[in-house]
Amino acid sequence: MRPDITSFYNLKLIFFNFCSSIVIVVGFFAVFELTGEPFGKGWLRFDEGTATWVSVSLPENGVRKTGGYKVIRYKKYFQVSQFETKHLMIRLGVISGNFEVRLNGRFLNHEQSSLKDTFAYDRVRFLLLDNHLLEENNLLEIDVYPIFADTGGITKDSLHVGEATFILGDYYKENIVSLLSLVMYMTSGSFFLFLYIRRRKEKENLIFFLFMLHFCLYQFIRTEWRMLLPFDFYLIKKIEYLLLIPLFPLFFMFIKAFFSGKANPSHTRKEIPIIKNIHYLYYALTAVIFVLIAIAQSPLEWRFYNENLLQPVWILYIIHILIILGKQIRMKNKDARIIVIAMSILALSIVLDVLSAREFFSLKPISGYAFTGFLGGIALILANRFVRLHEEVEDLNVNLEKKVVSRTSELYQSLQEVQALKNQQDLDYYLTSLLLKPLSLSESPPNIQANILTKHNQTLYSLNE
Repeated sequence: MRPDITSFYNLKLIFFNFCSSIVIVVGFFAVFELTGEPFGKGWLRFDEGTATWVSVSLPENGVRKTGGYKVIRYKKYFQVSQFETKHLMIRLGVISGNFEVRLNGRFLNHEQSSLKDTFAYDRVRFLLLDNHLLEENNLLEIDVYPIFADTGGITKDSLHVGEATFILGDYYKENIVSLLSLVMYMTSGSFFLFLYIRRRKEKENLIFFLFMLHFCLYQFIRTEWRMLLPFDFYLIKKIEYLLLIPLFPLFFMFIKAFFSGKANPSHTRKEIPIIKNIHYLYYALTAVIFVLIAIAQSPLEWRFYNENLLQPVWILYIIHILIILGKQIRMKNKDARIIVIAMSILALSIVLDVLSAREFFSLKPISGYAFTGFLGGIALILANRFVRLHEEVEDLNVNLEKKVVSRTSELYQSLQEVQALKNQQDLDYYLTSLLLKPLSLSESPPNIQANILTKHNQTLYSLNE
C-alpha cells in the first residue's frame, strides 16, 4: 500500500513559504532606510595628547582611537534652522560606558550606572531636545566614561536627528522587523522538529532545531525587546553570554550527525580511539566555561571568559568541522560542498565586517544577512535529504509489483537453465559409458547385455524428446 505523499508535499510547501517569508523580511530590512538627517559626521573629539579637538565621524571605538583615556569628550555644533521640526530628537546610537550630555552648557542627561545594578551600556540612546534650551547656534557635548579597557564611546548604531515621531517610528520598525525575522527562523526550525518526531532515527533534525532555538533566543536577547523583560539589565547580559556558549557545540553535533554513517570503506582509516573521541574534550571545556560564566558576578569577567577561553575552543570545533567536511568532499558528497561554500561566504562577510569596524573602509554590516543565507542553506539541505528519501520510497512502492514479477521470471529462467544443464550432464555420463563399454571385459550372458542396451537406448530416446 502506497503511503500518503500528499501530506509530505504540503509540509514541504509550508516550509518553502516560511523560507520565502524570511527572504522577504530580511530583504525589507536590508532596504529599510532611517528617516531624519544623518548626525554622525562633523563631530569633534578632544585629544588629551595634543590638547586639541580633532574631527571624527561617529560611531567609533573611542578607547582604541585615544589609547585609553579615562573620559572621552565629544562635541558638535549645529543650527536649529536646518531642521524644520517642533520636537527635535537625536538618536545617539549605542554609548558604551557611563555618560553625560550637555546642550549649550546645560545638563540634559546624566548616567553613572554601577556594574551590578543598571549597567545599561549596550542599548540605543535617544535625546529629546527642549525647545526652550535651543538657540540658533547650538553646542552638544557628550562625555563618555569607558567601563571596558578596550571599548568605549559611541560605538554602534547610526546617529540621526529629526522629528521625534519619525525617529521613534524608525526605531520601532527596526525592532518589529527583527522580531518577525526571529519568528520566521523559529517557525522554520520547528519544521525539523516535526521531521524528527516522524523519523526518530534522523537525530540531525532535532539537533538543528535546538541550534535554531538557541540562535533565536540569543538574537532576541540582543535586541531592544529585552528591555521589556521583567529582569534587570545585569541578568539579561549574563543570559546573553550563556546562550552564546551552546551554539558552536550544537552546530558541530549537527555536522557530525548529518554525515554519520556515510563513510566509504575505501576512504576510511582505522582511527585511534583517543582521536575518535576527542570531541568529548571540546564538550568538557565548553561545560567548564559555561559554569565559570554562570557563577561569575561581573560583566568584565564574562567578557574575559568569552574572549580568552570560549573563542579559542571555537577554533577546535571549526577545525574538526572542516576535517569532517574535507572527508565528505573527497567522497564527492554534494551536501558537504554546499556547506563549505556557505561557510566560506559567511567567513568572508565576517572578515569584511571586522575590517570595516577597524576603519579600513566604510561598509554596512553584512554578516547578519550572510548568516541568514547560511541557515537557509543548511535548512534546504536537510529538506532536500527528506525529499530524496520520500522519492525513493514512492518509487519503490510504485515499481514494487513490477520488480517482483521481473525477479520471479529471472529466477524461473535460472531454474530452467540449471535443469537443462543437469539433463545434459546425465546424457554426457551415458555416452561416456557407451564409449568405455567395449574396452571392458564382461562375463554376463548375451541376453542380459541386450536387455541393458535396450533400456539405455530407451532412456536416450526419451531425453532427446
